[in-house]
Amino acid sequence: MGETKFLAIVGCGARGLHALERFFITLSDRVSSQLVGNYKVIVFETRENLGTGLAWDPDQTSVNWSNISDRALEPFEGRPAFNLKDVHFPSFPSYLEWLEEVMGVTINEEKDTFSKRKVTGAYLVQRVLSIVEPLQSLGLLEVKRERVIKLTHQENVFTLDTEQGDGYDFKKVLLALGHLKTTISKENQRFIEHAKKDALHFSNDPYSHEAAAIYASSKKILIKGLGLAMIDVVRMITENDNAGFEKNDHNIFLNYTGNKNVQIVPYSLDGLAMVPKPVGKHIDDNFDPIKAGKAEMLDQLKTDIKNGEVQDVDDILYPIAGVVMNVYNRFDQPYGSSSLSDAEGKDLIVTWLKDQTTKNEHIIDTNMFIVDYMKLTCQMSHGNTPFSLDYTIGQVWRELQIDMYYLYTYQLLPPALVARFIEINEMAKRYSFGPPVESILQLIALHDASVLNLDFVNQPEIELVDDGFKILKNDKEIVCDALIDSVLDKPNLSNITDPLIESLVSKSMTQQFEENLGIAVSHSANHLLGSVTIEGLHHVGRNTKGSEHGVDALLECFDTQKMQVVIDEILLNS
Repeated sequence: MGETKFLAIVGCGARGLHALERFFITLSDRVSSQLVGNYKVIVFETRENLGTGLAWDPDQTSVNWSNISDRALEPFEGRPAFNLKDVHFPSFPSYLEWLEEVMGVTINEEKDTFSKRKVTGAYLVQRVLSIVEPLQSLGLLEVKRERVIKLTHQENVFTLDTEQGDGYDFKKVLLALGHLKTTISKENQRFIEHAKKDALHFSNDPYSHEAAAIYASSKKILIKGLGLAMIDVVRMITENDNAGFEKNDHNIFLNYTGNKNVQIVPYSLDGLAMVPKPVGKHIDDNFDPIKAGKAEMLDQLKTDIKNGEVQDVDDILYPIAGVVMNVYNRFDQPYGSSSLSDAEGKDLIVTWLKDQTTKNEHIIDTNMFIVDYMKLTCQMSHGNTPFSLDYTIGQVWRELQIDMYYLYTYQLLPPALVARFIEINEMAKRYSFGPPVESILQLIALHDASVLNLDFVNQPEIELVDDGFKILKNDKEIVCDALIDSVLDKPNLSNITDPLIESLVSKSMTQQFEENLGIAVSHSANHLLGSVTIEGLHHVGRNTKGSEHGVDALLECFDTQKMQVVIDEILLNS
């Protein structure tokens, strides 16, 4: 086993990187140079690139875009300078500073820019190497390219076992894991078995090498899902067909200029399309909630929670609805022809948040053909047509989202209520996590060019036939030789099959926050058993969904205030 090291960081994506930074920055402030050697760290990461995880891998294709604008990443701060063992670690620039200095990108208020995900990944790699390499030279950090498959705890020592058969002992452990393997659904198991036939293909990992081979060879491809991953898949497929787009001189729409050798057929269980973000700040400012009572609403909501007056999700949604109505009432041109009183509007907003197929003249009709729906939302994103109430809800929700993560604070609200709010937040992501408008315009152009078939998007039938996967809807049918499941599994502890997590479950070292959610952790990210914390075992990232440490977004990975609480606890009494 060797010597017992102080800390293991298992997983070095964006969150693992930030944990590493905060640990050594804090160490530099609190521990003398003579004692720093007692705080050695081992990072376990199997991916080639540290600091990026899957989402921001710099080796991925250049056609994958971020869905958060560069402008919205202004809070993504750099790393401050610090000194450790007489070695100076210089500061590292913020993301926007780096974009301007290295990539020559500046913020344009007329049209938002969205980085390629590999570009953001390049920033993260440079940032992580600028701290990892000098720490390795000082003998304070080791990086192990090994997968941890088991964790045990005995006499205040955590032992991590890896696939290679090695074991390592630690005083403290921080798990910062990303996407983990989950139970394969019965439907996907059927698809896997069917695809074993000659010349048929199926993948439930749209970013895998297996899927890339399908994109390059198949000419008729089904895609399950209408979310951001579906857009990535469409781009990766058409990249092999020399995809290109040109602007139309007369309107906002695009013309497809690539080859037309492939047919892509997406489908989903609800047929609801992603909704694009406003094209730029000048449009986005219409949805600014600050002058619509955001601060007052948040203060009152916190007071109500403190006084025990928030018992139902409606007690959260109605205050938000009040801010939305204040924004909606500012518009000169309403989307609906009839007036909407404040009380009626709030009721409608809360109803819609729970059911996005709600019908009202102030809300875009979800029964509209999906291409017409997408065209209308693209016009709204440019400010060319009145903003509907649902579009307004989605954009205001996006502006409030970071503030509402407060609701996940440890022991603030009952887990069932948090779970219900998360469920509604997931539905709202169709708007709040919407793609750049350019992405939707490209889908429309691909449809107009008969490359993207959108006739089957809502609850089609799927039949397994000898020559492929047959999709049927409204007397139309197509047989495809390949099917891609682009619906990424949500972090549900009950479905995770990763051996490390399974070892924690088997040893009663973890529990689920609530049904269909992740691992329960405390304010300082300690694993919980009931109200009892497991001292020394910490967990941050998407697999703790339901907690303040489980929000799966880039800015949240670099939330210094939240991470500092974790690091302070790790260093407590050490």
